[in-house]
Parts: sequence; structure tokens; C-alpha cells
Amino acid sequence: MKKITLFLILTFAFCANYHSAAQNARQSYDIITNEIIQKIDSLFVSETAKIGSETPGIAVAFVNNKSVMWHNTIGYTDTTKSRAIDPSTIFSIQSMGKTVTTIAVLIAVQDGILDLDTPIKKYLPEFKVNSIYDKSPADIITIRHLLTHRAGFTHEAPLGSSFTLCKNFEEHIRSISDTWLRYPVGTRFAYSNLGLDLAAYILQEKTGLTFEEYVKQRIFDPLEMKNSSLDFVEIEKNKNRAVPISGKYPLYIPMLGAGAEYMSLNDMVNYIQFFLNNGVVDGKRILREDLIKEMYQIQFACPDQRAGEGINLEIEPVCDSYLAYKLGRGYGFSSNMIMYPEKNLGIFLLTNDQNLDSRTNLSAMAFKNIVEDVLSKYYGDTPIDPSRVESMTKLANEDEQVEAVIGTYGPPWNSRSIYYKDSILGYGIDNDFYPLNFYNDNGELVGMLGKYSEIRFLSPYHQGKKPSLLQMHRAYGSRCRFVFEYNYGPNDPIGPNKKEWSKYLGTYCRYKYGELQDTTVFQIEITIKNGYLNAMDLKCEEYLPGLFFTSDGECVDLRTDEPHFKNIPLKKIK
Repeated sequence: MKKITLFLILTFAFCANYHSAAQNARQSYDIITNEIIQKIDSLFVSETAKIGSETPGIAVAFVNNKSVMWHNTIGYTDTTKSRAIDPSTIFSIQSMGKTVTTIAVLIAVQDGILDLDTPIKKYLPEFKVNSIYDKSPADIITIRHLLTHRAGFTHEAPLGSSFTLCKNFEEHIRSISDTWLRYPVGTRFAYSNLGLDLAAYILQEKTGLTFEEYVKQRIFDPLEMKNSSLDFVEIEKNKNRAVPISGKYPLYIPMLGAGAEYMSLNDMVNYIQFFLNNGVVDGKRILREDLIKEMYQIQFACPDQRAGEGINLEIEPVCDSYLAYKLGRGYGFSSNMIMYPEKNLGIFLLTNDQNLDSRTNLSAMAFKNIVEDVLSKYYGDTPIDPSRVESMTKLANEDEQVEAVIGTYGPPWNSRSIYYKDSILGYGIDNDFYPLNFYNDNGELVGMLGKYSEIRFLSPYHQGKKPSLLQMHRAYGSRCRFVFEYNYGPNDPIGPNKKEWSKYLGTYCRYKYGELQDTTVFQIEITIKNGYLNAMDLKCEEYLPGLFFTSDGECVDLRTDEPHFKNIPLKKIK
């Protein structure tokens, strides 16, 4: 009897402690979320007040896995101001739709229809793409490469892009075979719409459904996303549809896998809650937990990498946890989606103003900063990676390893430079200059600048290329994230400067949707520098007569009267 009494006492004490701990956790969660809500609401009110009479449509919500904790809408569906934005107004979500394509592919993996690591040649036997590196890229490219921007594709296709009109998804896909890979398959992250579009096309081929039908049946319907669609006939008929407040853009987007979906605030709530509930909706599992968590895993990660690309989600460490986010912008719209899966928090913004964040502080980064400021207050700061400088060997500036990397990396509009200024070797970003100290870290060259920043170098991605520069910030664990390709250096040999190149020199302007863009703004200069052809100050090497590739792998095709740069049509204006 005494044993039973003691057992009951211990059980009661355990239950009391358990419920007390749960109640304390609930109270802490409420305190944290209430503080976030107050700051988000204050930001929203103050920033929308700055917009003035040209108020775009904006829809924002802050959610957990069960409820909407805060939401707001403001503005109008178009410039006539005849219809106010409400929670059912649909917006184009642009590249945020890449997460929808990812979920669709993972459902097909779950069903045994696709495999992430099988070459796409199995699914599309006739598919081909041009490459100066790999003999048959389709034999190497996998579904995972498509989803993680590692196939080596350029960003745009010749038909159906941000610059060329096309209303046929299949024609858009076929035109991908006319493109040239920027990199050998699997060697570099290169953000591209083409991989996601190919993944969507593969789904069509293997399921017998159009991509629109597949997404509706397997995602939109189960998640009760009643206003979401990829059907442009249906989208056009929707009277509660936001349209861009500035500029003329085509409604039909042939890049179905890369981001053609329209969604409303109500539907985005359901979508984010699908993630926060690890693939379960109303008690029914839609996607296996291990597959949805695969999206949060940094793909092709370097050792100890804590920040980078998951599967179409940016991953960053935050306090004792991490965040996952995705942005979309284009065709007159902008969208942000930010999730903290382990903290059960999500926030998103939809707007028909493509440049809202340039006019206000309403952006993914503003919301991200609010949430993380509050989380750090309660969970502590994000751990910083150690520099390990004590275990490295200091190198003199005259060391041949150091001298070999002096030069400019990346395109001129986003370049990084290693050069001497007043006899000091340093790192240049825009107009800023940071003194550098170089070290050998077990054979890897490392440049240290500031308190937390480093630069390191990736092995050349192809024979004859120089190492690529990595810009890192140890506070964010961003190893192998920001890569800049070598462009020019003071010790480079003089190029061939062929006489026949003279006919290519001049100023070019881009076409967009068949119309020549403003010639005073959108200009591309083809010049000769150091004996090499240059496109927008990017060093080019000739592969075939009139066919060049820039230092970052982009194709410049000057062989016909219709020249192209990055598959964007050009016209020579002088």
C-alpha cells in the first residue's frame, strides 16, 4: 500500500512538473510572439504611411503551425483603385513558386515515380544541352542538380523568359537545348530558372498530367489552397487578381516550374503551415517528414557549412536554431517567405510592387531582422565559427600563392578585388578597402579581413581557369556561399586581339518582349581589353568564330545578325 501511495505521489509530482514546464513554455512562446507582433505591426504602419497616394497592394501575415497570429492588407489590386486588397486577392509569387515545384517533385519521389539522384536522361531520353565542358551533360545532370541550381545552366532560355515572349511551355522547354552551360555539371551553384522548368516538364512526362493539373491535385487541393492556380485562363478571369502597379508585363508566364503560381494571403497561410507541420495537413500526411526536411539540408555542403542553399530554400543559422526563406521578384510582383521551423514561426509578404523594398523598409530582411532580434533576446546570439588562425601559417604578400590571386573577381556591377593601395594589400568591395592578411590553412589559401570575414578559394572548375573566390562571414557560417569568378589580373598575358573581332565592337541594347529597351539605360558595350574581347567588362574567350564565353561562363553569341548575350536578344546601335 505504501508503494502504491508513493507511486501515486511521484506520478502526481511528475505530472504537475510536466504541466508547469509546458505552461511556462507556452507563456514564453506567447511573450516572444507578442513582442514580434508589436514590432511587425509598428513597422507595417510606419512604412505603409510613407508610400503616399500610389499605394500598391500588400498582404502580410505572421503565423504558427495552427493559427494566424497577425495579418494585414493595404492598397489596391491596380492603379484604378477600384478594388481593395483582401485576404483572398491573388498575387504572382514569382520565384517563391520554386518551392512548390520542389514539393511536387518530392511527392513524386515519395510515390516512387522519380529519384533525386538519377540522371535526367532516364526521364527525358531526347534531351540535350550544349556544353564546352561535358560531352553529354544529360547523362550527368540529376533531378537534384535541377532543383539545387547545380546543373550548370544559365538563367534564361531563348524562348519564354524575362525578355522573350512565349505562351507555350513545351516550346520554352525545347529552347533550353539551344543554350550553353555556364559550368561543368555539379561544380558550381548558378541560380537558374531552367532546372526547375525541366523538373516540372519531367513530372508531366512521367505522370501523364500537365504540371498545372499535378500541382492542383497533389498540393493545392490537399492544402485547401482554393485561390491558388497555375491555370492562366482561370487566373485571368479572377476579378480579385492583383496586377503590377508599374510597367506592362505579360500575364502568361511559361516558366511554370520556376515561378508562375498565383496565391492569396489565405492560401499562403495554409502553405507555410504545411511546412511548419512537417508535411501534415488536418492529420493527413501529404509528404514524408524526411523529404520535407531534405529541403532544409544544405546541398553539396562544404565541411562545417551552416548557411547556404537547401532545396530552393536559403538556410541560415539563427540563435540555437535556423531559418529557411525564399524570395521572389519579377513581372511586376515581389514575394517573401520566411520560416523558423524549430521555433514554429512563419511570415510572408505579397505585393504587386516589384520594387517595394526600394521605396519602403517592407522586405524580407526587415521582417527577418525583427524576428531574429527578438529570438536572440530570449535564446542568445547565433554562434560564430572560430577563425582557426592560430593553426594557420602566415604568408608574406610576396608569396607566389598570394601573388597568383591578385586581381578582380565577378562582374563589374558586383565585383571583388584583391589589390595594393598605398603599398597595402587589401580587399575591395565597391568603394571600400579592407587590409588583408594571408594564411595557409592546410593547403588552402585564406585571406583574413575584419573581425569575422574571410576569403577562400575554390579549385578551378575547368582546365585553364583560375580558382574562384569565396566571400565568407563566420557569424553566419556562410562557407562556400558567395562565389566570384576570376576576371582580370595585373599579371595576365595579352590576348590574341584578332582583327576579325573589330566587326563585333560597339554598343548594343537589349530587346524585351520584342521591343528595344531604353538605349540610354540598357546598354552592353563590346570592347577589346588586354587583347581580349570584353562584354560589359567581362573578359571573353572565343570557343568558335563569333561564339564567346565570359569569365563567369555566360555565352556571347555574335555569329549572326541577331546577336545574343545570356540568351537575351541584342541590337547593335552604334
